[in-house]
Amino acid sequence: MKKIDEKFAYKGKWIGVLEKTFECENGDESKWEVVTRVKNPISMTMIAQMKDSKRVVLIRQYRPAIENYVIAFPAGLSESNDIKKEALRELKEETGYTGTVNRISPKLCSNAGLFSDFMHVIEIDINEKAKENLNPKPKLESSEEIEVILVEKKIMQQFLSQRMSLGDDISVGVWYSLALMKSNKK
Repeated sequence: MKKIDEKFAYKGKWIGVLEKTFECENGDESKWEVVTRVKNPISMTMIAQMKDSKRVVLIRQYRPAIENYVIAFPAGLSESNDIKKEALRELKEETGYTGTVNRISPKLCSNAGLFSDFMHVIEIDINEKAKENLNPKPKLESSEEIEVILVEKKIMQQFLSQRMSLGDDISVGVWYSLALMKSNKK
């Protein structure tokens, strides 16, 4: 396919809808509607784990798009190309915790059939005995409603099932990681 044209059908403060026109190999034209970020096109998801207890850091956050709470990993948008620095900033803002980055994924696409943005998955260890992590205080924006939850890996599925039965939705990333945890036990 060859892109012929691209224009915004809608452009808001944070997201827009692009209408992209392509020429197919057989000469036909094809139009795609693509959701895109207007600013900060790189998102980050932090999989943070307590070093000693091996508990995983999850958040419960109200998401207006689906009008419900979602259990997810801490996440955010990168404000620079320094993904390590940005991930630690977002983790501190959303959870109050500080940590050490172990690994940063390559640039990944999350839903290439709908979104044009990319993301990184960042693995972080948290020293739960460090002074700054004993009583962490998130620095939330006024529009953010986030509860920090620490869950042992071995009870993750039970915890997620319980939260779903109470009406919360579950982020796809958390469920994917649960599948990986189970496959690593085999």
